[in-house]
Amino acid sequence: MNAAANLAGFDASWLSFTGTEIRIGWNGLSYTGGTVEVDFTAPAPATQALLGAGLLGLTMGRRRGQNARLSPA
Repeated sequence: MNAAANLAGFDASWLSFTGTEIRIGWNGLSYTGGTVEVDFTAPAPATQALLGAGLLGLTMGRRRGQNARLSPA
């Protein structure tokens, strides 16, 4: 989070992270801008490859199941 230009006195000590939450301590900060910028990075290529492989596996499994139901017993 790059809010140093918008929030006087803001630094990493105002943030806390848990397994499911990001908390920001707003007490004592003065807001002087029109927006607060939050920059999220894109997933790493390995993460994208893993997601793609999983989706491909789900698609192949679904097609295999459909073919088994369509073929005569």
